[in-house]
Amino acid sequence: MHDKLAQSSTLISQATASTATKLPSRRSLRRFRSNQSKINMSQQQQQLHGRRLNANDSLRETLTELKCMEENDSLRIKALDWLERILAKWSFACSNESHTGSSTSSSKRSDNEDDEDSASPCKKKARAPAVMVNNWQRPRPILITFGSYRLGVHRPCSDLDLLVLAPAHCSRDDFFGSLVQLLQQQSDAIIRQVHPIPTAYTPVIKFTLYGISIDLLFAKGHSAAMQQYQLKRPNPLLLVNSNEKCFNDHRSDEYLIHDADLADQDEAGVRSLNGARVSQMILEKVSPHLPTFRIVLAAVKEWAMAKGIYSNVLGFLGGINYAIMVAYVCIHNPTIANDPVALLECFFITFASWKWPEPVIIGELQLVRPSSCSLQLAGWNPLVSRRDGLQIMPIITPAYPSMNSAYNVDVPQLRQMRNEFVLAANWVVTTHKSKRNCFLRLLRPSDFFASHSHYLQVKITSKTQQEHVEWLRLVESRLRLLIGSLETPELHVWPFGKLFHKPRSMVTQVTTTTTVSATSSVVASEQQQQQQQQGLLADVKTDCEDEDDFESTFYMALRFARGTEQTDIRLLTSDFCHQVYAWEKRTSSMDMSLNHLTASQLPAYVVPPLKLLDDASTATASSSWASSSDGYEDGDDDDGLVETEAIVNESLLGLEKEKREGLVAHEQRPT
Repeated sequence: MHDKLAQSSTLISQATASTATKLPSRRSLRRFRSNQSKINMSQQQQQLHGRRLNANDSLRETLTELKCMEENDSLRIKALDWLERILAKWSFACSNESHTGSSTSSSKRSDNEDDEDSASPCKKKARAPAVMVNNWQRPRPILITFGSYRLGVHRPCSDLDLLVLAPAHCSRDDFFGSLVQLLQQQSDAIIRQVHPIPTAYTPVIKFTLYGISIDLLFAKGHSAAMQQYQLKRPNPLLLVNSNEKCFNDHRSDEYLIHDADLADQDEAGVRSLNGARVSQMILEKVSPHLPTFRIVLAAVKEWAMAKGIYSNVLGFLGGINYAIMVAYVCIHNPTIANDPVALLECFFITFASWKWPEPVIIGELQLVRPSSCSLQLAGWNPLVSRRDGLQIMPIITPAYPSMNSAYNVDVPQLRQMRNEFVLAANWVVTTHKSKRNCFLRLLRPSDFFASHSHYLQVKITSKTQQEHVEWLRLVESRLRLLIGSLETPELHVWPFGKLFHKPRSMVTQVTTTTTVSATSSVVASEQQQQQQQQGLLADVKTDCEDEDDFESTFYMALRFARGTEQTDIRLLTSDFCHQVYAWEKRTSSMDMSLNHLTASQLPAYVVPPLKLLDDASTATASSSWASSSDGYEDGDDDDGLVETEAIVNESLLGLEKEKREGLVAHEQRPT
């Protein structure tokens, strides 16, 4: 009996123990929940990572589709190779001239010494033995690329920025003298439109080589490291085979400019060197994340061009400005520096809320003169310079002396750029809500010509292509003066940073009137429209150059303060017109006119074709632009600028005639 009870109690205790082991403890439950949450988080991260990978692939495909980055550099390498051969010939000619001059002076000096010796035979002088110099072993000029090509974000239509580091026997006068003559003597099939500008802030020679626009700067090289590098380069004049290249990829083995190269440089030489130094220093700072930097910079440049805010000459930002801004975001956000989409979104959010004039700096201010530099140059210092303190959009270069690369920016251009930055930031918010990256919508052409009612057109005309290039560059360099003079408390200007070049097939349809109709029946071809979007001068090969005019136009929108009934802008534009027409090289065929146009009178070739989106998304994007623009006018703008009736001038200024008359434009404010 007692044994049965003992067995039953043992069975009960075993069952209870087994039941107790089956029940989970609180610790095990917490552990289970923690593991489950980690699994869920890892799954979400994987999904997010997958969406990011898809978004990055979509961004790359979009940039490839829009041809934002040139994949084949063979033509540019060919141009660099040809230019290096020409520079070698020029340097050899300069060395011969200097050697001939020195030998002539030495021979005269020896003749005088012989006469003195014959006069006093007891007076003998020891002469140094003549040293034979092999001109083929003299240091030669070397080319250094900078700008978009050096950064690796150049487009097929981008220009090529080059710096010539010349040896000591080549002077700046030779650069703008004998080198320009040598370039002008070459075949028109290779090089055209040679235009030296020795009086510019940074002296430059502009020309077109194999269809590529080139800006060529000059600086002397004095350092021993640079001379050794010059001698290491293959001599183009000694190559037996003319088809043999001096180099395969000029960017892979370029000379790196050091502080020692600033020695014995004048101010123009230091400014010329700084263009290449800034590009090299940017690449050095973003080297751990260089592929991401290039993708984001290419997207930002495409966005700026599409929105009409990419032009340093017209007072907007240029390639080096956007490069510094992208480098700033890349350096200060290392956790996302390998994610192009995240970095692009961070770029727009950062600068949409940036409190200008707070400076954008990617390193320390370089204001102290290096020991190797003989010049103490004034850098950007708003505490000392009142002029620097008045600059509204400082984007500081990292090389000595640190300068504001965006000193051209004025109030109208900053207002236009801030508006586009805010719209891009809104795109980022919309993208996160919809979880769908539509980069074509971000990079679509601007709705500038559908968002205003009054426009001022600057029309530039010439008879020949060479005259038009020179005349256009002169007028373009003065347009910032016109934009600044029109900005008043009663009138706000919204410039569009792009020049439009009328297709040649449409020029013959233009009459002598100053108002251009938008109902023209002539439609440009697809290739011509693409050239207009890229802002290129058409390469004309017709036989009727003397009959037709070359025509380019620039546009700015006019918005008037609430309550303004009329405004006469003739006095505001007179200074600009007189400066332009006082150009000493202007001919009778170079003309310009200022025309008031309403939105319905805009020419067809300036309105960009919206082929990137369907009708629904296009309408949505247009309404978002208009709503943000109206909100900006009614809210943040203290002057309350609206479009109302105004008197603007329609002037056709010429050498033989000058006409100014007022046009009254009656139009109700759009709702």
